[in-house]
Amino acid sequence: MADLAALSAPESRVIQTTAMVLRKASFLGLALVALQLLGCQSARLEPADDAQKVPNKPKAAAVATEAGVLIQAEADSWVTDDRVRDEVTAMKVTLVNKGGGAVSVDYNAFSLVAEDGTVFKPVAPENIEIRGATRSIGLPADTIITRTSDSSVNAPNRTESEKTQIRDRLVEQALDSGELGVGQRSIGFVYFERVPASKTRIIFKGQVLEVASGEVAASAELPFQVRAEH
Repeated sequence: MADLAALSAPESRVIQTTAMVLRKASFLGLALVALQLLGCQSARLEPADDAQKVPNKPKAAAVATEAGVLIQAEADSWVTDDRVRDEVTAMKVTLVNKGGGAVSVDYNAFSLVAEDGTVFKPVAPENIEIRGATRSIGLPADTIITRTSDSSVNAPNRTESEKTQIRDRLVEQALDSGELGVGQRSIGFVYFERVPASKTRIIFKGQVLEVASGEVAASAELPFQVRAEH
């Protein structure tokens, strides 16, 4: 860089201004990249400070009971293949009916609502995207697999077979819709549209209906806070 002392005052100011602009542009560029990365990250949820927490799962589950019906939501407990893990935000829902009559459970009667009003709706397990398979199910992501000479020919079929197994597991783990009688319990995952780590607070909302009248038997609004996954 030119010696500022040897330059005229106008030339010196031009160089100093240019350097300042370049520094600001660099800072803004890094800030934009950071924001983009934050928006792409999935979020990890845990019960907020004001949530009614489950004693043996205070860092994972929140609960509410109304008219004898317990509604519990548990975050960060989904163990699944890494090809679908970041496609949705999964909450483990437990329903226990100790009320006065049967209730109706609907998979789509649950939602996650952010502090800015954004609603993350349930995604049917059949509609969850499964990224391309490059390894055998159950092996670590960095496992190198030696293929036989016909691997290139069989790869599409192998990939589809693995995806079918993953899909079947998603369906098997999902919360069932249907009638829940008195004294019965139902447990399963509700897969929501992916919550980005840029959010700070999420409300899990859900309800069940009385079978006899169709009216709301119990509802819950359970607060969770969001932390970026590491």
